[in-house]
Amino acid sequence: MQQPHAPRFSIVIPAFNVEGCLRRALDSVLAQSLQDFEVLVVDDASHDGTVALVRAMADADDRIRVFEQSHNQGPSAARNLGLASARGEWIAVLDADDAFEPDRLVRLLEFAQRRRADVVADDLVLYDQGADRRLGAAFGWDSEHRLTMENLLERDVYMRGYPLGWIKPVFRRAFIQEMGLTYPTQYRHAEDFFLLSSLLLEGAEFWLLPVPGYVYTLRIGAVSGKRSPFSSSAPDLNNIAASCDELIRAYREVLTPKELAGLRARKVRFEHGYHLHIAAAQARNGSPFKAANTLITHPGAARLLLERLSRRFL
Repeated sequence: MQQPHAPRFSIVIPAFNVEGCLRRALDSVLAQSLQDFEVLVVDDASHDGTVALVRAMADADDRIRVFEQSHNQGPSAARNLGLASARGEWIAVLDADDAFEPDRLVRLLEFAQRRRADVVADDLVLYDQGADRRLGAAFGWDSEHRLTMENLLERDVYMRGYPLGWIKPVFRRAFIQEMGLTYPTQYRHAEDFFLLSSLLLEGAEFWLLPVPGYVYTLRIGAVSGKRSPFSSSAPDLNNIAASCDELIRAYREVLTPKELAGLRARKVRFEHGYHLHIAAAQARNGSPFKAANTLITHPGAARLLLERLSRRFL
């Protein structure tokens, strides 16, 4: 029996109750200048019309495949099923509320081949769903450059600009299979940062392209101030802090002293953020004295608040 053609790219799209935005994501893939791909949509037990939409589009284009999870397991589990089922030489992850620019795949393929990279990523086009408006590039890099773990830690700091963990890598399937890398199912937040870190610490040749090619929908629009209806949860800061400990346990032997210190500082900053979030909720709920007491007993949270206020008024 003849084996099916192995495409150049596998596009993995996790989906949960995204009937209202998924078509835009799929259309952006189907409009790519490079057409040698398959699309794997992994439905995470949606209860709207997500599956029906994907099936209808799959009927019209047999490069689209749909996988259905029996119960909701989170985006990491959905992506991992896509990774395990992918046949492409390269794997790209696309969130259901985001989109690709038309030349993204061909541009990243040429870039990866030229740099002999295991992983490549590009700048983001920020998108405000509430205003239906593109806001420009997230990072504005000046040139192509190699990503290191130290760079990642320096440029993904809670409450300091756009996190570098937002980038959406394209990785060589053979590399992640050889290293046994998957998304961490125990974390529903910052799972992208965890995988980026794992790729780097496993020795991936990881390069960044300054051209914005991935349209990233902000959870809260920078212009409209409105929450995207397709963003279903708020970050669990304690969960993110715990992921730093796991990275340290897994890679203690290869982490440099500076990287180790950076991961520890990241954990502490998210712990402070957790207590700042509690204080903010107390204030919103009409308990200013409780909020003040939280800040007094957790001075790191108070420092984060001052940092936020100083940026707002300077």
